[in-house]
Amino acid sequence: MITRHKIFLVLLLYSFGFSRDLKILHMEGTFDLDEDGQYEFVAVEFDRINGHSVSMIRYYEIDIDGFQNLTWELELPDGLLGSFVGVRLADLVGDGVPELIAVANLSANGDGTILQPIIFYYKWYDDGFGETPAGFLNLGDEKGFVRCNNFDVFNLDNDDDQEILLSLGSPLRGLSIIDLDEEGNLTMIERLEPSALKTGIGFVYGAALDWNRDGYDEIISFSPEGNVMKIQPYFNRNGRLVLGESKQVIITGMNGPLPMSLAVSDWDSDGFKDVLLPFQSGHVVSMTLSPATVAVEVLPVDAGPLSDMNVVDINLDNVADLLLISGEMNMITMVMGSLDAVDLETSYFTLETESTGAQVFATIPVTDGGDYTGFIIASSWDGEESSVFLTELGKPEIKMSVPDEEDIVAALDEQIDLIDLFPEIKHAMDLPKMPKPITTIGQHLPQDVLPRHVLSLNQLFTYKIPEDEAREFYSFRWLIPPPKGMFFHYESRSIQWVPDDTQLGAYKLGYRIEMKVGESVSLEATIRDSLLTYQMVPELEGYDEYVWIYVNDPPMFLTAPIGTEFVSNTTFAYTPVVRDRNIDTRVKYYLELAPEGMVLGENGSLVWETDSADVSVYDVRLVATDGFDRDVQEFKLFARAGVKIISSAPTDWKVNQPYQYQVEVWRPELAQEM
Repeated sequence: MITRHKIFLVLLLYSFGFSRDLKILHMEGTFDLDEDGQYEFVAVEFDRINGHSVSMIRYYEIDIDGFQNLTWELELPDGLLGSFVGVRLADLVGDGVPELIAVANLSANGDGTILQPIIFYYKWYDDGFGETPAGFLNLGDEKGFVRCNNFDVFNLDNDDDQEILLSLGSPLRGLSIIDLDEEGNLTMIERLEPSALKTGIGFVYGAALDWNRDGYDEIISFSPEGNVMKIQPYFNRNGRLVLGESKQVIITGMNGPLPMSLAVSDWDSDGFKDVLLPFQSGHVVSMTLSPATVAVEVLPVDAGPLSDMNVVDINLDNVADLLLISGEMNMITMVMGSLDAVDLETSYFTLETESTGAQVFATIPVTDGGDYTGFIIASSWDGEESSVFLTELGKPEIKMSVPDEEDIVAALDEQIDLIDLFPEIKHAMDLPKMPKPITTIGQHLPQDVLPRHVLSLNQLFTYKIPEDEAREFYSFRWLIPPPKGMFFHYESRSIQWVPDDTQLGAYKLGYRIEMKVGESVSLEATIRDSLLTYQMVPELEGYDEYVWIYVNDPPMFLTAPIGTEFVSNTTFAYTPVVRDRNIDTRVKYYLELAPEGMVLGENGSLVWETDSADVSVYDVRLVATDGFDRDVQEFKLFARAGVKIISSAPTDWKVNQPYQYQVEVWRPELAQEM
């Protein structure tokens, strides 16, 4: 059932909405394929219903009254399980009219062990996209598990039509290039196997860009594997792809790539196009292709855990700007591009709706002829319903000289045209800014507080939200900004984080969880059309949870004892040096194995006064612990007996005669035997 309601953003803004049971993951647009002057966009939607995944592609148009109309949708064929990888509009035929391309990972008959990537394309007609696909292709072998991770469209041979680039996971771990044959059928024309990505634990992705602007698109294949980004490019030599030099870069803490939000743009205006890849952990990685290498950098932005990213020239200064969306924090970060990438102007905005608990997860900028209009289309989700609305954001101020009366009349006419298109907009307004979110950093662990989780450096931490049959997950929202890199993974219902060396210490996490415990039926009566509508309303139970976690650097022995072999009846002493980089560390020491009489000091120092009877080999095991982790140092002590010369050498001797002297020694063990 489609419902129309208004969205509040502190002040009342123009909006259009609908009630759906699917969450919008990503939107592509805006378009005007039917040339009626109204905005159109396509969305990838997904949700879990009764434990099953539901995925759809939907095409919408904003009508003259400012409401959103569903004009076309694509759902998975009956009997098949899976989800859509993404959707794109591209001209595959070369006639100037784009086709809709969708890729899905599907499994037949509920067999999740055999996953097959299938690509569909639909032609555009005067009244919309066709009901049946103009072509489809199964890229699997119908026997094994093959997964498509993302896809892109590009121009391989510098002609009027575009080709499709798909990335495939294990066991293939490569890229496939798809084109149309003379009969309009999808066919694979080439398969690429990047040697640097042939083995690995991460997914393989691909992106296309024309780095030298010669009309032939190059390809960058990459695979994030933990803290390592593996990259291998392909250069396009007049339609022939040539393998380039591979590269590996360490990016600490990156986790959860968002391939549907991948963008190609000359971000830093250096003349080379960049592939921008956002991560749920908040990282935005830039990969720039050049003849010599692939330059990789992490953009200096801090927008919290990300759910979407848009690249658009907001202030029309010919420099690309970023819109970074954090659904978990219900926040939009606007980063204005600059030739100086060190000091970027950043603004933060929050979107408040009249739907309690709704959070914005995806946006698209509205453009006209490639220029930003000052409006964005945003999609929010409250766990049960999606709402889509239009609002102003970062509309550039145009400085003009004082106009005459005719110019004022013309400007007013243009404003009236805008109001006619969006009748509920009474006057122009910007999103209210919010202060920069507090940066959460490690702190001293308060006294009498025991952390629920102790984390190790550079290792993935996962905390899954508990669910049961009576309580189904509904929504998640941060109450306290999480530390940089931490995010909530909606598919697995878990908090994930890879802390790095700069994030030691204690953190207090605060979040709100809504659980669905049942449903009730609500009756709505509409007087205008005399309709009765029954709506299922979820019954929710929510709770706020605050959890202490601790990122620990385990103690480590940096020294080893010297002089472990000595004469008995002497003193052995050793003071270890232990490193623990936590600011509130309190290292304690224990002797788990030691000779009798050895004394342990508070700082870990060892002192052992031996006597002549302590002649043997002794094992020592010294433990350093900070209460969470420990390090062990083991070594052996060799106490040997002393030796004494009891004879005296003769002092008189004769010339030209050999000098002989028998040395007599005393050892304790010999004396005891005697």
